Amino acid sequence: MNIAEKFVAILFICIGTFSWVASLFNWDWFFKSHNASIFLRWFGRQGARWFYGAIGIIVMVIGFMMLFGYMQ
Repeated sequence: MNIAEKFVAILFICIGTFSWVASLFNWDWFFKSHNASIFLRWFGRQGARWFYGAIGIIVMVIGFMMLFGYMQ
């Protein structure tokens, strides 16, 4: 694995963690952003939190799989 692949894997882990933590702590500034407003309209606040939490975990898992060589 070269440095660029490691960088992308770590970036996925960081972005996934950020999304998961934002949903866990219900950050108001995160859910008032324009991009989150789409999911707020579709799912409501609680549903958007679940959505972003699930997406965060999925992105973290993909990042760890890339980092440890399970995905190329």
